[in-house]
Amino acid sequence: MVFFWSGDIDLIREVLSLAKVILLSGSPRAKGNTMQVLSECAGVIEAEGLEAEVISLHGKNIRSCIACYKCKELGRC
Repeated sequence: MVFFWSGDIDLIREVLSLAKVILLSGSPRAKGNTMQVLSECAGVIEAEGLEAEVISLHGKNIRSCIACYKCKELGRC
């Protein structure tokens, strides 16, 4: 999300109150140092009143697009 400073602090607070912070871990270790750091960061973010979610990409089946266009037919990859 990108926004420009308008000087209206109430508007800024309102926008931030709607925000959800997503922290992505690309580490190959499911419970390694990266996840520990991101969990700590999520705690600080939540202490400030924002919603935070930590997502680990470990073990996810993520592959590159091969331009088969099945997503156009099926509505999903």
